[in-house]
Amino acid sequence: ALAEMMVFEPRISLVSNVTGQLAGPGYGSADYWAEHVRQPVRFADSVRLAESSGARVFVEVGPSGGLMALAEQS
Repeated sequence: ALAEMMVFEPRISLVSNVTGQLAGPGYGSADYWAEHVRQPVRFADSVRLAESSGARVFVEVGPSGGLMALAEQS
């Protein structure tokens, strides 16, 4: 049944906090996450790119709301 599954291109673009740009084909791989741990997070760049691409609503999922304050400042 797994071989019968269809693969679709994403309808919503993802922004990488590693680069502050649109996520590429390696997004989510082990190498990506290893790089994410080693490099500074480009949160403000990511928020700006999302806004310039038309995002108007941001949702934070987690135990606290610390990133929403940063998003508002960005």
